[in-house]
Amino acid sequence: MALPQPLNFLDTQRKAASSRSFRSKLSSSNGINFACGDEIVFDLPGNVANSYYDMNTMYVEFLITNNDGAQVKFDGGAGAYSLIERAQITSAGSTLSNISAYNNLVNCLFDSTVSSNYNRNIAHAMFGTSLEGKSYEGATIAAAASRKVCLPLILLAPCASTPNRFFPAYSRDRLQLRLTLAEATTAFYHTVAGLTNADIAVSGVSLNFYTVELAREVQAQIDQMTGGKYDMMCNDYIHASSSVVAGTTAHTATLGFTSGSLERVSVSHRVSGNIGDVQKHSFTRSSANLSQW
Repeated sequence: MALPQPLNFLDTQRKAASSRSFRSKLSSSNGINFACGDEIVFDLPGNVANSYYDMNTMYVEFLITNNDGAQVKFDGGAGAYSLIERAQITSAGSTLSNISAYNNLVNCLFDSTVSSNYNRNIAHAMFGTSLEGKSYEGATIAAAASRKVCLPLILLAPCASTPNRFFPAYSRDRLQLRLTLAEATTAFYHTVAGLTNADIAVSGVSLNFYTVELAREVQAQIDQMTGGKYDMMCNDYIHASSSVVAGTTAHTATLGFTSGSLERVSVSHRVSGNIGDVQKHSFTRSSANLSQW
């Protein structure tokens, strides 16, 4: 016999699982002050029992100081992302994600997927995109001035899980993030020649993220449910480059990698003479008279 709700004393709400989420600010493990061309390394600790990293909300924060005698602007339409030449995540000798030409990739996707309203407002405040919505240059840093930026770790595989998954923090080895800074002449636009890597100082670098900690009994339930095997599906990007000589009517490029599953192919044509020239926009792209591919 079914009892009415007021008399069914076995039908009670289950006790909530014990957990907590806290924010961490991790300093770089290989220095305090950096210049363009340097590498910044972060080591997220392993063996953190019953804990998970929220990689999807992770971001890097740092201060950029212009020590040149004239103002500079971020090159491209993605603000301070122009500073990151390569982004890499490794653990226990395995590469989880390794994106070269990271700054160019972000610029390509910003042009095709991000609204100008976002660039003029939130993105301008966070990482220095153009206040006027320009796609070829970003915010200005005056001579002897500084600008603090916050860069969400987008596009890297562990930070782009589908659907959203926390990353286990209790593996035996650390999780290492490496960011290689681009040359100053590539990352910035300057109306005067002579900008050097030493003219741009990067300081106050930190990795900001949330850690979710579970009670032992909750973690035991997850282990029982998964059998101790944690499968995650993540989107990742692989880069290959090639040069096309002026006047060429056909070109075949060898990629140098294979992929078991391919979602899309993005092609970026840049003038080689613009890359590394501080007086030209390094991330400006052209169609290169491409008619078929």
